[in-house]
Amino acid sequence: MPAERSPSRRRLTFTLGLGLGLSVLLGSTCTRQSRTPEPPAEYVPGTRQPKQNPDTLPIYVRAFAEGWHDYGWAPRTVEDGKSAKLELTAGDGWILAHPGSPVPPAGVTFKYRTPSPRGDFLAVRLHLQDDESFPKIKIGPEHRVNQGGWEVVFVPQAELNPERRPFDRVRIYAYRNVGQKAVELDEIQLVGITRDTKLPLPSADIPTPERAQYAKKRVRVSCDETRHAVSGGIFGIAYSPRHDDTVDVWGLSPTGRRWGGNPASRYNFKLGNAWNTGADWYFENVNYRGDAATGPAWQKFMDDNQKHDADSAVTLPLVGWVAKDTSSYSFSVKKFGAQEAVDPYKDDPGNGIAQDGSKLRPGPPTVTSTAADDKFLGEWVKAMAGYGKKDQPHMYILGNEPMLWHDTHRDVHPDPADYDEVLKKSIEAIVAIRAHDEDAVIAGPAVWGWPAYFNSAKDVEVSTTLRPDRRLHGDVPFLRWYVRELKQEGEKRGMRMLDVLDVHFYPQGDRIYSDAADFSTAGRRIRSVRGLWDQEYVDESWIDEPIYLLPRLKALIAEEDPRLKLSLGEWSFGGEKDISGALAMAEALGRMAEHRLDYAYYWTYPEEKTKAWAAFRAFTNYDGKGARFASSYLTAAVPDGLSVFPAQDAATGRLTLVVVNPDRTAGVEAELSLKGCPTHKKMRTFALTARDDVLVETSNGAPKASVLVAPYSVNVIELTK
Repeated sequence: MPAERSPSRRRLTFTLGLGLGLSVLLGSTCTRQSRTPEPPAEYVPGTRQPKQNPDTLPIYVRAFAEGWHDYGWAPRTVEDGKSAKLELTAGDGWILAHPGSPVPPAGVTFKYRTPSPRGDFLAVRLHLQDDESFPKIKIGPEHRVNQGGWEVVFVPQAELNPERRPFDRVRIYAYRNVGQKAVELDEIQLVGITRDTKLPLPSADIPTPERAQYAKKRVRVSCDETRHAVSGGIFGIAYSPRHDDTVDVWGLSPTGRRWGGNPASRYNFKLGNAWNTGADWYFENVNYRGDAATGPAWQKFMDDNQKHDADSAVTLPLVGWVAKDTSSYSFSVKKFGAQEAVDPYKDDPGNGIAQDGSKLRPGPPTVTSTAADDKFLGEWVKAMAGYGKKDQPHMYILGNEPMLWHDTHRDVHPDPADYDEVLKKSIEAIVAIRAHDEDAVIAGPAVWGWPAYFNSAKDVEVSTTLRPDRRLHGDVPFLRWYVRELKQEGEKRGMRMLDVLDVHFYPQGDRIYSDAADFSTAGRRIRSVRGLWDQEYVDESWIDEPIYLLPRLKALIAEEDPRLKLSLGEWSFGGEKDISGALAMAEALGRMAEHRLDYAYYWTYPEEKTKAWAAFRAFTNYDGKGARFASSYLTAAVPDGLSVFPAQDAATGRLTLVVVNPDRTAGVEAELSLKGCPTHKKMRTFALTARDDVLVETSNGAPKASVLVAPYSVNVIELTK
């Protein structure tokens, strides 16, 4: 994810991981060195003479010191016993973090060297969790001295931290472009803290269930009050063309899969497997499923879905262009000159950004692409509608994140999309779909996030305060205008246009949508789920106001077109390997059931035996034998500190409760009070705690009056007749 101050969405991180497998981030687990390193030279400003300073505490001296961790983001090699090597372009760097436990004010010293002279290019900055208000210090002659081919740097605490605030991470980065040759860093240490100082430990270690303290709290569930159906459509996932053959996605028992994301924006069904990576990977045309793939990728996608009784949701390429082959690329270094970054595997495809940081104006779209108009879309719909089951695909989605086309696909769509373009392309696509599949479920506009719910890309490019495009359209927020216009268009044509309002949702802010699991990030990850439903929760990112997404969009639909259903076409809260990601996963799915969401497709899917994988299965396959969350949502009175999501199968009386405890230290003895429920003869319970990677069956027998809910855990309670 981007830093909190920027309202643009994540791109490179997740796409490399799932779509291309081309990540060049090289890291390893580092252990503390046993020997005491020699104290580094400290440079005394104004003298250019180093002196020995014994008052240092290691962060990284050919290995990470205890309590310090490697946080992205530059491509790098980190190996025990060696200096770290980073590939730096403008803005790239390294964060060394002491997560969850701020350290006392200190200066910083380190040494670096480069293969050839480059002048001054590095900067240093401290952080405290998400606080980036510390000064940015550009390393100059006053901070460094050359020793044995290394530049030894000292930045005093008075410059880095004049307010003497605690901090928990050190960021070293390039403030100007220096190419991609490796920069070596080593002997990164705090200055002004003695070796005898013990840095604080991460706060509040999660106790094991056996060591936890449990407070009694009553959970009241009513089986005879107002209820609603739980839509099975919320348990969907996305399709990953490169990983589906190696990861057990079907162990998640998803109800549907979405063909989407950036690969779908420029997929050419006529060539079977051709698409363009866009800004995610040097604007290259590639094979959708890799060199060994045989047969059209879309057919395999639908075959697998039909085999596993999962609905297909297919994103159509509305950007206007699709890949013409599997080898072309947009920004050749030979043609456009040196660029900020170049594909390390091919040398010539660049990222389209000049070394001064400016975006290169692309050549004609035909360099990589062929036009994809409504006729093209209609031909693909015709092929899909006649393929396999009569009711497949279940849903057609109108493009992918149109308010980011000018960024993600700027080689063929360099100008920001406006209200009129998105509507025009949607109408043309809808007409083409209905011509070949009149009963199709059609969803749109698949916008990426908060700014795009209210404004066009053209507005955001100028200013959301000025919002010139929105003002040209009655100053009506984009989603409301889009729904209203399509309803009116349908009335004129005598045709149902839109069936599902589709948006994407990711938590914004530094590191939330990532693998980070430090105390601060984990807490914010869990809290950020409240943005789906809680009107009192003020989002903790640059959004800085209540998102209240599901009730907000439900209200919009009720006011503009009550026949519409609602979908989160992409969503995730990150942290899949950490218990915080599992808690966020379970909380989100529970809130979707509670708030009557119709469809949701997780991006893309948690990998097998991760904690998030287990949390998803709490709703879809909690016993590993197909047991699922029940079909009718019940009412419940839930004590503070717990989330309880109850449901019942009307035909069998089976009762399921998913219970989430986000407290790191306190357990709960949940006393069950069931009103109007049938007499149950059997209870099974399952739990996922910080020490588990799977749901563990914790009891199986006669019903109990209470259930122990461990700290930081996801739990399933099943009661049957």
